[in-house]
Amino acid sequence: MTLDLLKSRILKVNDPHMQKKLMLVFTSILMNCSKMYRFREGGGGGPIGAYYIPPSHRELNPLFALKDKVATAVASLDEIASWDDPRYAVSTQSSVALTMPSNTIDYVFTDPPYADTMPFGALNFIWDGWLSPEWGWMANEAIGDNWGKVMLGVFREMHRVLKPSGFCSVCYHDTSEGTWADLLDIMAEAGFKAVIGKDVLSIETTQRAYQQTVADKVVKRDLVVNFQRVEPRVFQVVADPSSSSELPFSELMTVLIRDTLADNPGLSKDRVYDLVTARLIEAGRLQPHDFEKALASVAFQHPDDPSRWFLREERAQLDPHELASEDEAAEMVAEFLRQWLQKHPEQEGMHFSDIFSYYVYSVTAKPRRDLADWLADYFYQTEAGTYRLPATEEERQLKAEGRAAGTSRLIRRYLAYLQQRVSVPERERPSDATLAEWIRHCKRAGSYGQGKILYEKGGLNLEALPEEAVVNVEEDYQVCVRMLARADSAAPAKKSRVSREKDQMGLGLS
Repeated sequence: MTLDLLKSRILKVNDPHMQKKLMLVFTSILMNCSKMYRFREGGGGGPIGAYYIPPSHRELNPLFALKDKVATAVASLDEIASWDDPRYAVSTQSSVALTMPSNTIDYVFTDPPYADTMPFGALNFIWDGWLSPEWGWMANEAIGDNWGKVMLGVFREMHRVLKPSGFCSVCYHDTSEGTWADLLDIMAEAGFKAVIGKDVLSIETTQRAYQQTVADKVVKRDLVVNFQRVEPRVFQVVADPSSSSELPFSELMTVLIRDTLADNPGLSKDRVYDLVTARLIEAGRLQPHDFEKALASVAFQHPDDPSRWFLREERAQLDPHELASEDEAAEMVAEFLRQWLQKHPEQEGMHFSDIFSYYVYSVTAKPRRDLADWLADYFYQTEAGTYRLPATEEERQLKAEGRAAGTSRLIRRYLAYLQQRVSVPERERPSDATLAEWIRHCKRAGSYGQGKILYEKGGLNLEALPEEAVVNVEEDYQVCVRMLARADSAAPAKKSRVSREKDQMGLGLS
């Protein structure tokens, strides 16, 4: 009754602009003023994101609710009015027919409907009941058999209005790999290619279903995939980042899971799923599969913390195809670095950002691992933090032996046990001599933080080492400490350069 009286009074307001603003505020309180508002002893208790009557609900006074929303709306309008350059537009036009010129938009972020997963039209019945709309928009809703057709129309419009080579970020959350595959087909047909980049992006949602919060599910966040505008139908299948495009899908899944956990030991299952799914999207190879079965076939849950997963194999090595891919990419980087140093003999090495820029634009057949993960397996870091070529045959041999042994990954795996405070399997506990070798490897590779942790917390027993080995490992440790201190003191000067690198990665250039 109170809500009905409020609506009647709002509709009698003569100023049409003010009437619309008041109706916006009115509709925003409808859900909380229903019986779906939960009672909580600690306060709060909004609806849970689905139509559901809780066992104990809480009734709000509509007048107080409206007053609070009016205050919020006024504060927002005041904020907008304070903007120096308020050139923006808010529109409710159909995304299938945008009333804007072609090639004019720099960037699009969209969160499309998830096929049959969420019937948004049906979920609107509270607002439709109060507003009595006559436009019949549900006939064109992107759901069921209509989903693919509408989605293709939407992304074709996005392609039209985006500037050449513009980017579109798609936020998507669906446990159905089949729907993901359909979305990728639609994006390719509309003229977009997936560009995952160095980091897999995701959005942590603050409001989740109960089962999504507590259950051991693989989908716990929204995955954000960046797409770049290309010519329609030209880019139907994205190049496979595994360098093994002929691999059967089940084998490719296993390879990607193994690579992910080798580089990131101790990840939770849902994070492994996010990273692997993103790579499959980038490869254009996503299809229905049993992810949990594939994960369990190559990894195990740590008994101390079942949320953390580690590879079953003791030695986390790359497959021969990936090793060959990294060798080829490293040779191209080495030739580029060699020529650059000849032109700049005063320099001892090259900064990572310069190598990264060359790598992004010149190395087409990129390995699965990120450049930062394998660069130290081939090149040495100087005291200035730059990268140089091996200076002697002995240095080249040391790098080759380290790659063959998978030293960097073994160190990363061991540190994951230590940093996550879970027990180290006895078969994977390194000897004191091995720890000393690892600390030297970290010093030479420029992984000073890892070397410091290995010395201080890795369980090294100096009494078990020969006197010469003790002197060497203590010297290596002091170098790591000194280099970390130097890096900390130089951090402000390097900030702008690091920011530029992050900006490049954020654009999906890697």
